[in-house]
Amino acid sequence: MPEFTEREKEVLLEFLEEAISNLRAEIAASDKEEYRNMLKERKETLKGVLAKLG
Repeated sequence: MPEFTEREKEVLLEFLEEAISNLRAEIAASDKEEYRNMLKERKETLKGVLAKLG
């Protein structure tokens, strides 16, 4: 696994948090169940990465 500087880690965490937040909004606005499920899966994946970095 690559080693990140503290600044790199901080930026990655911020990016992931923003992406997760954006996915929440997109999930809420989605009318299609299949698309919404794909977004939910992506959100959970990003939350897992966030937990590993945090």
